[in-house]
Amino acid sequence: MRALIILSWASYALMACHELRIDEQCFPHLLECADSDFDGDGVSNKDDPFPLNDSCTEATETLCDGVDNDCDGAVDETYEEVSSTNQRGVCVGSVKVCVEGAYAEPDQSFIDGYEAEELSCDGEDNDCDGEIDESLDPPSADVQTGICTGTAKVCDGAEGWIEPDYASVDGYTLEAEEHELMV
Repeated sequence: MRALIILSWASYALMACHELRIDEQCFPHLLECADSDFDGDGVSNKDDPFPLNDSCTEATETLCDGVDNDCDGAVDETYEEVSSTNQRGVCVGSVKVCVEGAYAEPDQSFIDGYEAEELSCDGEDNDCDGEIDESLDPPSADVQTGICTGTAKVCDGAEGWIEPDYASVDGYTLEAEEHELMV
């Protein structure tokens, strides 16, 4: 008898669950309603964590749209990363930021190693313009006598500033170097 009562109750509950309707609308958790969109937010009930609330469409925020899509009280706290437009030099890997519901380019000054104007001799494209260590003002070379007066150090990328190849200076000869050393 006890098994019959339990079986009857389970059958009634199953039937009642499938028969629950409000003005011929079924509840969102029922299989026959899975493809419906009760709240009209464009997300089917089966994919909508909040099928009766049109402003809550995500279990976890993923959109940059100025809306609290996961109804946790915070707007756009997490969102899909989108690469920033400039992907050169130290800006490689930078992503756009979400500002007032729209993607915007990041403030490059927060990118590690970024320089608004290339200043460092380091083998990096610090100003993200596609050129490495360009337009730098080199310091004077260590040797500033004779024909080497006015020579400048050379940027050697990651090695920094190095002495120039003095043999490439116009008028340089080994005899000139020896004469300079003797004077």
